[in-house]
Amino acid sequence: MPTTDIVPYSIGVKKTTTFQSIELDPECLELTLVDDSKQTASKLDLAYILIKYIYVLQMKDKELPHVSRVGYLPVIDASPTEYSTINTILTRSKEIADKLELKYAVLVFDEAVYAKVQQVRWKEETFFNRFVVRFGEFHTIMTYLSAMSKIFEDGGLKVVFIESGIVNEGSIQGVLSGKHYNRSVSCHKIMYEALQRLRFQAFMDQMTEEDQEVMTSFIESMAGSFPEDKFLSDDIESPLMQQILESYELFIAESSSKSRTFAFWTMYIEMA
Repeated sequence: MPTTDIVPYSIGVKKTTTFQSIELDPECLELTLVDDSKQTASKLDLAYILIKYIYVLQMKDKELPHVSRVGYLPVIDASPTEYSTINTILTRSKEIADKLELKYAVLVFDEAVYAKVQQVRWKEETFFNRFVVRFGEFHTIMTYLSAMSKIFEDGGLKVVFIESGIVNEGSIQGVLSGKHYNRSVSCHKIMYEALQRLRFQAFMDQMTEEDQEVMTSFIESMAGSFPEDKFLSDDIESPLMQQILESYELFIAESSSKSRTFAFWTMYIEMA
């Protein structure tokens, strides 16, 4: 393995970044941005919950990942948390970006190194103007799971996880912090689906018997067409589905205004 010369580097006085203030056109603030992909995803999520509410389904993913070419960087035989090593990494990244004629480069680091990389980047103008530094997907999700648990842990989330038996008391902190990644994701998925079912059941309970029959028939129809192409064209994009979503959202808004507990767990569903 080739040796790497690491130039000693001292961070000195730590520096934080400054954000520029941007004046927005008042007319722009009145615009309502509609994200079609988000709406479609919400429809699919709700449809999946409703279908699974009646039938147990096995999801099938027909999409294949795109072919990628992976290039491995030279190994630096030194501690990645040392400022000298971080400075060497950023310097080498700049050299690689120059060779590839990249104006900007995105650098991905894990949780242990990210903060120190930002400290070096904020102090060196060359690095600051050239690099976009972010978490990897794994650590981004893990941090998000931890943030969710911080909000809802004392509101009953911890008790539900333990009392339901999906997590034992000795493992609960690892699940809530996101450190036990797979179990944490699994627990939040189960919690999301359970709350979504309870909320939709409350929505159906306030309907007339005739409307409940129409709703049940539509859900059974979706279950019958899943996962065929007509599931998207005939069910998800149907006027009836849009009508159900509008009524459901109105019910959520009204119930949230009447009950803080309902609003609290609705926020969890939206975040999960």
